[in-house]
Amino acid sequence: MQKLQKFQDPELGFVRNFKGTKVYCDLTGHPDDLQITPSFLVSVIENKSTANPELWAIERFKLPVAKFQAAIYSAILEPIFEKLGAICARNNAVIFWNSKTFERIGWFPVEYYPVQTQTDILRGINALHDPSLIIRPLEWKCKRCSKEHKKVCQFCQ
Repeated sequence: MQKLQKFQDPELGFVRNFKGTKVYCDLTGHPDDLQITPSFLVSVIENKSTANPELWAIERFKLPVAKFQAAIYSAILEPIFEKLGAICARNNAVIFWNSKTFERIGWFPVEYYPVQTQTDILRGINALHDPSLIIRPLEWKCKRCSKEHKKVCQFCQ
């Protein structure tokens, strides 16, 4: 962790440019853990807590986002790992914990594919410039958003 600090912006965390757009990752809070083998293969471990321990709900709604988050961290940190003589692992993990009991609900492998992750990141960046590329959320999801979010949401305007 000390070796990584010199690559971290004190306010913004880690930064990587993707076609002129900066993508950020703050290691002061995330990723939650880095597992390093003796041969300097580094895996990202992301811990998530949830009040709903139902596996079907986690796998359907929370896991896809958590997997993408772990992949983004790998994409941002990969060039830094290489500068330090380490290799970014293809195999990472997301662990879900019950926020009420603190028991582990499940461990889920995350495979990191650099080209696919960069493609997914760039799709998000492109959608910022062309809102027609953004998939509108289902109407029922908007009911959960705060008034502050609704004020700036392109779908609620």
